[in-house]
Order: sequence, then structure tokens, then C-alpha cells
Amino acid sequence: LGFWIFSSRSELNSHYSTELFVAGLVYVFLSMSRKSFVYGLSAALAGNAGLWALWHEHGQSLLAHPQLWLIPPALSVLVAAQLNRRQLGEARLSTIRYMCVTVIYVSSSGEMFIRGVADSLWLPMVLATFSVIGVFAGIALRVRAFLYLGSSFLLLSIVSMVWHAAERIDHNWPWWLFGIALGIAILIVFGLFEKKRQEMLEVISELREWER
Repeated sequence: LGFWIFSSRSELNSHYSTELFVAGLVYVFLSMSRKSFVYGLSAALAGNAGLWALWHEHGQSLLAHPQLWLIPPALSVLVAAQLNRRQLGEARLSTIRYMCVTVIYVSSSGEMFIRGVADSLWLPMVLATFSVIGVFAGIALRVRAFLYLGSSFLLLSIVSMVWHAAERIDHNWPWWLFGIALGIAILIVFGLFEKKRQEMLEVISELREWER
């Protein structure tokens, strides 16, 4: 409403994203002062709507930059679910976690494949950064969803960078190096199982007790 009022009565350019960010700050203040979940949800909605309006004002389309549009709301839902995990229940919380983390990683991977690794090498590095953060968050919070998905997309980012290196130099030795390193890692894991079988089984058993 404020956007239409100011745009019609003032000669100054009024940006809808600014209006939404201000509304989000108001709801944040109300949420903190009254300890209200509804106001906190309203702040998250206003903030994400403000980001979407900002991307639209600057010509950033959803198909060209999906992670700009999808990661903030996915993070908002993930944080809200984590803060209210006792009310959600284990099954529902696990579903929300997998969905939100998948949206974050898939949107980042989608932009990487849309723009191409050869033209934007920083995109797989961004994906790798998100993946490492997810792995450490899974270890710190003892959540299997963060650990499993983070490890999977970290492998995807590494493979994409190896593919880019092989295409760039027009040779297959990066793939050979990657295969040798992967084989050595597998041998190390099997060696640990043989030498420290009981300790490794205890680690796996403890991992199964983590939250899904």
C-alpha cells in the first residue's frame, strides 16, 4: 500500500524492495519484543519478498540465477524448522530438512550447469563452499541430512571442476589423477576398517543415532 501511495504522490522513485525490507525490520522488532512466532514468520516473508523484488528491479531472472531466488527462502524455512524442531516431530522435521537442503544445493548446481563451468569457474567453488558448510553443520548439529547431502554435492562440485580442467587443457590426465586419488581414499577407508574395525563400527553406530 505504501508503495502505491508514495509512487503516486511523490516525484521521488520509490522501490518496492525498500518498502518490504522496512516492513521486515518492523516485524523483526515486533517478534523480538513480543516473542511472537507469527511476527517472526511475517518478517521472513517480507524479507524474502524484498529480496525477490530487488532481484526483479535489477533484472536478475529466476531461470538465469536460481540460487539468488531460491536459497534465501529455503534457508528461512530451514532455520524456522530448526528453531521449532520440538513442535514439528522427527519425521516432519527430517522431511523439511531434506527438502530445504536439496533446494539449496540443486539451485546452486542448476546455475552452475546453466551458465557453464567453463565460463564461471567460481560457481562450482560456491557449491563446494555450501557443501563444506553443510558437512560441518551436520557434524556440529549431529544431523544426517546435512552430512549426507553436503558430502554428495561436494563430490559433484569436485567432479565438475575436474571436468572443466580436462576440457580446458584438452587432456585426460585430470581424470586419471582424480581416479587415483579416489582409489587411494577408498584403500585408506578399507585399511581403517581392517585395523580399527571396532572403532569404525562404533562411529557408524553413533552416526545412526543422529537426527535424520
